[in-house]
Formats: sequence, structure tokens, C-alpha cells
Amino acid sequence: MGLLASEPRLDLAFISRGFKSWPKVPNSFNRHEASSCHRNALKGLAQARSPNPTQLQLATGKAKAVREARMALDYIFDAMEYLAHQGLPLRCREEASGNLMQLLQTWAKRSPELKKWLERDTQQFLSYQIQNEILELMAHSILRQLTKDARAAGAFSIIVDETQDMSRQEQVSLCLRYVDAELSPQELFLGFHSTESTTADALYKIITDAMVRMNLPMEMLRGQCYDGASNMSGRYNGVQQLIKQRQPKAVFIHCAAHRMNLATLAAATTELKNALSEASAVIEFVRSSPKRLAIFGHQQDQDAIGLRSFSRTRWTCNERSLKSLLDNWTAVLATLTAILSDPASASDAAAKAQGFRRAMEQFEFFFMVKLGLLLFQLVTPTLTAIQGKQLSVGAVLEKIRLVREATLSQRKDAAFSEFWATCTASAEELELDQPRLRRPVRQPRKLGGGGNEHHPTTPQQLHRQQYFAALDNLAAGLKDRFCTGDDKVLQSVEEALAGDLGEARRAAAFYGLDEERLLLHVRMLGDMGHHPTTMTEAASLMTTLGDLLPEVAKLVKLGLTAPATSCTAERSFSLLKRLKTYLRSTMSQARLNHAAICATYSQELKTLDRAELVREFVSRSTQRTNLFGAQ
Repeated sequence: MGLLASEPRLDLAFISRGFKSWPKVPNSFNRHEASSCHRNALKGLAQARSPNPTQLQLATGKAKAVREARMALDYIFDAMEYLAHQGLPLRCREEASGNLMQLLQTWAKRSPELKKWLERDTQQFLSYQIQNEILELMAHSILRQLTKDARAAGAFSIIVDETQDMSRQEQVSLCLRYVDAELSPQELFLGFHSTESTTADALYKIITDAMVRMNLPMEMLRGQCYDGASNMSGRYNGVQQLIKQRQPKAVFIHCAAHRMNLATLAAATTELKNALSEASAVIEFVRSSPKRLAIFGHQQDQDAIGLRSFSRTRWTCNERSLKSLLDNWTAVLATLTAILSDPASASDAAAKAQGFRRAMEQFEFFFMVKLGLLLFQLVTPTLTAIQGKQLSVGAVLEKIRLVREATLSQRKDAAFSEFWATCTASAEELELDQPRLRRPVRQPRKLGGGGNEHHPTTPQQLHRQQYFAALDNLAAGLKDRFCTGDDKVLQSVEEALAGDLGEARRAAAFYGLDEERLLLHVRMLGDMGHHPTTMTEAASLMTTLGDLLPEVAKLVKLGLTAPATSCTAERSFSLLKRLKTYLRSTMSQARLNHAAICATYSQELKTLDRAELVREFVSRSTQRTNLFGAQ
């Protein structure tokens, strides 16, 4: 055991050599028992079997301190996880008043270990740097898992949109779309990136840098979806073209929701735009004043809904607004009359009320509001349907085709007669002015003469022109803005799955698939009696036939990978408004990004390996290892 290493006089007969002089046992044993070698051996053996009480006490105290420190650190991680899950602020102007400290103080009432930790003067590990570090650990752990799934899919697309936050700083939202093993599309939010410039070069650099940091190879990129801004969708110098120079297979899709909004905006004639602008002004006039809103509440039917604000940028979201105005037409008129008859009303408010009442009493204004509602009712259900993550580009184009057919079905004399009868009957019920012709305006004479000018002879003919013009503009806008550019590439994928071998060849050449195998598998799919007309139907078939027809499964996966809208990026803007408020306007970009990731993926946040996170946090410095232990 090495207990006599420092003993100068070793009695080897009793240690290693062995005792042989048995006749001399009494004297030899008595002499050895009194020797220093024997006494030191007994003392060393006693010390080896029972440690030093001082050392034992120190070891026990250290273990207890580490255990209490680890328990306090677990409480800190629990509090951070809860607040990040809810998207709540951690700190306040006064550190002790922040949500994190208040939550820990509440838990400390039932935990003596945490209470003792919070009473420490130093090394509480609650500074804003530590908070940022813990948020970063959680967010990066979530992102690693998400991007790992995207890489495993073999192909992905990016969705990018930008907006200003509360501090007027431009924020670029980067999202990812891929198709999992069950052929179900997944769209992921990957974070916000601030930029001082919104040029195509600056945004392209942000996108490529983010892809490099997240280990997303450009070779796997198969789609990109942005809005219609020239810096994003420009044909020559836009971001989509810069990415195509590096990856030609990354098809560009102009967001379908933006395109439908633009088509609806283009459908409005000058008269319709003026009427909708006036309707918006009436609604805001009533809603902007508590006094006027109270008057409206007294005039309104008890079961009727209130007035809804009018969106000036998203026209396709205004169906509820116009419907609320039409449902409360009598109440709004009574409100305007009450404002005019009130001597306490300000002169400017009374003047506006008089103008609005005069407009609302006219049949022309009422007809235009009804016409605007008709247009919105045609497009709003489809707009709501195409915002889902599961739809492919081909499915969206099919829905747009149906909307266009529904629009053209309204362009008939019978449909207009029914619409006109409804408008006139409602106007009579509301006691509005009778329809009348406007004073004819002489058109400028064209060069080289011109034909005879046509002027409507009845109010019905005048409004018939306006009705048909709005429907024609909407149908033309839907046709011109959809099925253009790279839309045709994805449409060819669906036609190939339906059995068109020519489109199958083009799709194989574009995506680099095995042409012969693809043609064979497409024929086999048709021989089995399957001719899927939509990507969703093809994906459902491939869940069972994918192993038998792998090349068709690849084509289905590529067709589903391309995003149809940028709605996922726009949904992140709602989270941005909730996180970066007036009271949190000085939040750093890194903290904002990490908080956004944790709040978006709250369920994934709950399933993180807490032990691994704590182990990584502790291992980053020797001081933490000494305080919290190595385990």
C-alpha cells in the first residue's frame, strides 16, 4: 500500500521477505511490535482507512455548495425558458422589477437554496450578458435541429420578406420550406436579420451569409419566394436573379397573395377607388373619436357588428370592413346627423359629417360600395385558402383559375340585372336618393377624328358599364399576373405527373433527374390507373408507391418544395411587433433574434435536452466549472 515509503528502517521479515526463525518468535515479535516500522505502519493504515476529518469536511461542504449552485442554475434556466416561451421581456428599467427576478423571487419563497443564491452579493449569474447567452443556447439548439431536418430532405426553398420594426430599423425575415419523408411540406422561420440597405446586393449577401452559417448548401436550393418589389423580384438585378446565377434550379415564385392583391387593386376603376376611399374615411371618422363612437353605439342595432377598419394596402382584406359599413348604413347616417345637430360639435367635424352624409345618401356611392364588396367576396375566400403551408404552386394556380371563372360568370346581363335589383331595393329601403345620370363629359377629340361618343341614356346603363369594367379588370389582372415565368416550370411538373411525357422530359432536364427512369415511372403510374391532377393527390399516392416509383417521388418532392406565398415570413412580423415594442425598442439584434426563435418554436423549446444545455453553459469557463461542478 506504500504506507512506509519514508521509513528508514524497514523490517522486511514482516513485510516482503517472510519470517523463518520460528524458535525466536517471542523475542522477534516483541521487538517488531516496539519498532518504529510497526508503529508507522499501523498509523498509516489507520489514516488510509479513515480519511482526515478536516479533508472530509471540506469535501462534503464543496459537494453541498455545488449541489445548491446547480439547483439555483436550474431555476434560472426554468425561468428563462418560461419567459422565452411566452415571448415576455426578461428585464425592466429597474433590474429587481423585471419578470425574471420577480419570477425567481416567487420561487425562492419555497426554495431555501434559491433564496440563499439570490442573497449572494456576487456571481448570481443573472446579468444581461448571461441572459443573452442562455437565450442563444436555446435558440441555437432549436435551429440546429430544424436545419438538420431540412438538410436531410435533400432540397429546400427560401422565403424572404422585410419590414420596419418599432425603432425604424429594417428587419429581413428569412424562412425555409422543405418536404419531409412523409411528403408533407414544412415552413420554418429562421430568424430576423437587420440591414441598413435594402438593395439587391445587400439582401443577397444577408441571405447567402445566413445559409452558410446554418450549413444550408446552395446546391440544395430549389425555390425562392418574395414579394413583387424590384429589389427582390427584378429580372436582371433582383435578388432572385443573383441567386439564379449561382443556382439556376432555384425557381422564383412571386407571392400569390401579393399578386392577388395587385390584381384586385387593378380591378378598381377610378369611380370605385374614389368610393372605397370615401368609405374608408367614413369608417375612420366614426372610429377615431370616442364621442362619435359612443353616439354610433346608441344608434346601432344591438346584434349588429361594429365598424371594421379599412386596409389601404391589403385590399383583399377589406370584405369585413365594407360589409360592416353596409350592415350599419342607417346607424352611420343617424350618427352623422346627430353630430350635425349637436351644437357642441367642432366646426371641422361638423363639416366632415355633412360631406359624409351627403355622400352616403347618394345611390351612386351605395352602388360602388356594393360593387366593391362583390369583388372582395370573389377573391377573399381564395386568398384565405392559399395562405396555408400545404398548398403547392400548381394548386394555387388552379384556385386562381376557378376565381377567374367565377368572375367571368358574373359578367352576364342576368347577373347584373340581379345585382342591380338588389342594389335598388336596398337603396329604397334605406331611403337613399334615386339613381340618376351624371352630366355627360365631352371626350377630347382624337387625332384624325373619331367615332361618335356613346353616352348612357339611363342610370342602369351607366352603372352597367361600371359593373362590367370592374369585372373585366379583375379577370384580366388574374390572367396577366399568374402562370408566368417560373410558374410554368412547376405547372409542367403537375402535367408530367398527369402523364404528359413531353413535360416529364422538360422537368427532368430542368431538375437534373434521370430522364429514362422518370419516363418509365410515369408510364408505370399511368398503367396502374393513377393520373393525379394535383400535387397533393400525387403526394398521397407516393406515400404508398414511393418505393416502387422513386423518380416520380423525387419529382413530387421537388414540386412541393417550391413555396406559393410568403405568408410565413409575414406571420413573423406579428411576432416582431409583440417582441420589439415601445418599451423594448433598444433590444439588441441578437437578443431579438434568439427571443423570436424561442417564442416561435415554443413546443420545441420544451423538448430541449436541459442537461446538455446546462453542461454546455458550465463548460464555457473554469469559473463556472468550479462553481457548478463538471457534471
